[in-house]
Amino acid sequence: MAIQIKDERQRSALTDATLDLSVGGMTCASCVARVERAIRKVHGVTAAEVNLATERARVTWTGGDPEIVAQAIEAAGYSATLATGGASAATD
Repeated sequence: MAIQIKDERQRSALTDATLDLSVGGMTCASCVARVERAIRKVHGVTAAEVNLATERARVTWTGGDPEIVAQAIEAAGYSATLATGGASAATD
């Protein structure tokens, strides 16, 4: 029995990876919005969630070199490092 994919969100959920990064230099909600916007501009990113309190970013994307996402954050004026346990395949 084949699995039917009804829409693009289901398809991406089966193929996307999750990347966790530590983000430094954020001081307010505007910083969070700026970092999220920078991440979402990276080719292959399907979702980005940034948390000011934990200074973390969780990125859902089609995979590749995590350094590309970190460079986008740094280009926006913030520091970025791959968090412990950094990249993994999505399990949802």
